Amino acid sequence: MNLAFKQLFLSAILLFTIINTCTAGDNKDNSPKLQIIGGEDADIKDYPWQVALFGVDENGYITHQMCGGSIIDPYWILTAAHCVQDNAHKTEKIVAHITSLSNPGQGQIIEISDYIIHENFDINILQNDIALLRLSIPIDTSKSGSKVIRVLNPQDELDGLIAPGTIAAITGWGTTTYQGQQSDILQVATLPIISVETANQWFEETNSNAAEVVGSMLPAGYEQGGKSGCHGDSGGPLVVKDNTDTWTLAGITSWGNVCGGVKQPAIYTRVSYFYDWIMSNTKIGNDKVPTESDYVENIRIIIPKQVYSCEDYNNFGDVLIRNLGLNDLTSFELYVKIGNSPDDIIMTDSSVITLDKKLPALGSKRIPLPDILPEVYGKYYIEVSVAKPNTKDVVIEDAAKNTYFNYTGNSPVKVKLNLGQVTQLECQVLDISTFSSIDLGTYFNEDSDKIINLDKCLPPGQYMFYAQGLSKGTVELSIDYEGKNYIIGKGDFSESAQLFFELPFVPEYDLSANISNVLTSDTIYTCDINDFEANIGLIISNNGTLPGENILVRTTVNGTISDSLFTKVLNTRGAIQLALNKDKLKYGENNLKIEIIDYDNKDLDKTPANNVTESKFNIKETEQVATLVMYGDNYNWSKRFHIIDSEGKIVKYHEFKSLYQYDMNLCLPEGCYTFVATDYLNDGMNRDTAVTMKRMDGSIIFAIKGKDYLSGKRVEFCTNTTDVAEDIPAGLNIYPNPADGFITIKPSEGLEPSEGYKVQIFNMLGIEMMSVGIGLDLSSQRIDVSNLQSGVYYIKIGDRVEKFVKM
Repeated sequence: MNLAFKQLFLSAILLFTIINTCTAGDNKDNSPKLQIIGGEDADIKDYPWQVALFGVDENGYITHQMCGGSIIDPYWILTAAHCVQDNAHKTEKIVAHITSLSNPGQGQIIEISDYIIHENFDINILQNDIALLRLSIPIDTSKSGSKVIRVLNPQDELDGLIAPGTIAAITGWGTTTYQGQQSDILQVATLPIISVETANQWFEETNSNAAEVVGSMLPAGYEQGGKSGCHGDSGGPLVVKDNTDTWTLAGITSWGNVCGGVKQPAIYTRVSYFYDWIMSNTKIGNDKVPTESDYVENIRIIIPKQVYSCEDYNNFGDVLIRNLGLNDLTSFELYVKIGNSPDDIIMTDSSVITLDKKLPALGSKRIPLPDILPEVYGKYYIEVSVAKPNTKDVVIEDAAKNTYFNYTGNSPVKVKLNLGQVTQLECQVLDISTFSSIDLGTYFNEDSDKIINLDKCLPPGQYMFYAQGLSKGTVELSIDYEGKNYIIGKGDFSESAQLFFELPFVPEYDLSANISNVLTSDTIYTCDINDFEANIGLIISNNGTLPGENILVRTTVNGTISDSLFTKVLNTRGAIQLALNKDKLKYGENNLKIEIIDYDNKDLDKTPANNVTESKFNIKETEQVATLVMYGDNYNWSKRFHIIDSEGKIVKYHEFKSLYQYDMNLCLPEGCYTFVATDYLNDGMNRDTAVTMKRMDGSIIFAIKGKDYLSGKRVEFCTNTTDVAEDIPAGLNIYPNPADGFITIKPSEGLEPSEGYKVQIFNMLGIEMMSVGIGLDLSSQRIDVSNLQSGVYYIKIGDRVEKFVKM
């Protein structure tokens, strides 16, 4: 894929993310961010339970370190759920007993045979962030750099092993500075455990908009910051000493806000909370041990909820087997039965499975199920059994496993291109997880006015249809599901059609109305109600798998109802930003309600409760105190900012609107505030200056350079004015007033002659703009003010002060 195409693709993905972030009610970046901050070099022999989790390329070679993990059994790794990808048994491997990432070959590289992600894991709020990796062969724990660590249990917690104040150790290969470079050498740091209440309090005090810390989490960190964990360390261990002075696994590196920041604790998954879940899934200590010379165990059948097939591909699934014999396993027989029920078997299959690599005792492996899918969609029973390990005719207890699955039929994605006038048009389907592209053809002028139908069979995953070039016309994507054809996306080439879809496909309508936290019960300050950015965060979004059409939206503002009909198709991951009638807004309390009244197939909406949302917010008119000068770039759509008051409430919210310079009036009451930047690409801007806040006299309050405009960038500022004249009633004679390039001052009576006085000029906010020394002999003095911006100023000499205007 060329770079420009990839950037456009990323833009489409991130734009949807931005919209949904705005509508979610906070500005939290949901992606976990953890790295070792404030650590030092460590040797794996001192922390031998630590392993590295690597990504794997299409040829099976490890590529880059993704996360960490902990050895809790020679066959089991405990890690974070957000570290485990779909098809992790194909896309990830672990590396044990290495200190340096650049030398993975010096360790033991092991395939993953199975993975278990907690059934209630929620990436949006980062709860239940825990997963298990079953290894195909055991880690060699005879080596000093790879040892099993004991898992902390609930009784240990009751005994105070993770009480607040307990010093814990964290290890990993993450970056050593915030947004810095990853460490090649294993790092270790120590930090104290804190309470859940303290963690939430710190986040609240720093206006972090972080996710809520709950009882299944274990927070740790210093109030002053300096030590933490972040990217690259996710999934790795937090360990504490038990009553025998032995390290025990207490936490899994999960998430954080600003790595190593003041009052920014790192959050770990509390292992003791999930102790029973860990033990029930691994059966550590209660598992079977080999007693026969040759034996094989059928552990379970792994089948997706929706099975489909097309051409020579299907996502039927696997069977997980384990060698419970004393000898290495080289072969066994596999039997599969499919039917409507155990008593109504309609299809059978048997085959001898010969392993490409010998499987040692207790080793496990996934075996693909044979392609014997039925011809008719529907619900089916499947039974899988194993026999004759290493060709030996032994009796295998509990050899058969069974379950049901839903077969949706032969389901290629159908692409219909209705071409108008074509200059050149390139169509592709992109795999979102790998950025690999599937070419659907390039079309030229001779293809104008053609209708082209294509079928494309794809494995499970998330995809986006994309077209680039010059053409008129439309595209329509559809798919068959249980005997019915569903349109899953429609687009227009003149509007850069981008259509998202996911396989396996399940038809779902799910439209939602959203109001962001910009319009909440907080007070929003504005210079003029007509300039109020009321449209930000009013969104109709599509979270389903089917497009919405003919959407009727009702907006109620302070009792006034207005209906809008959107005939344009709202595709999956699409969003409509609503326009709000500003004429109905008022100073004081405002009531806003958004409802999706109707749309095609609304009766099939997955979550109809999402179709309505309402909010109350206040608008207050204030004087302008400053001007924000903003400079956009080609990715200005990813840039936002908000201003929060001393109580943490959002009082201003703004999105970049132009690639070029534009000004925005800033109206706030006297007080101190925090400017918080958001850049969803987190690469800063390609401008020398991104944002400059200026006082009314033109002086700069602060400026953020383009490359520094990153998510989470915070600048404190105050708008309190200091009227210098209130304290000093005696004045000066100033002329001309208004002034242009200079002023002449004559001291009023009472000012004594002196060899030198300091002349100070202040702006209306009490900020000193000029300071010059003069000798004062009670005659007139001329002061050059040509460098001052136009505005109102105070001039002070000694204890005398006066106001003047600079033209």
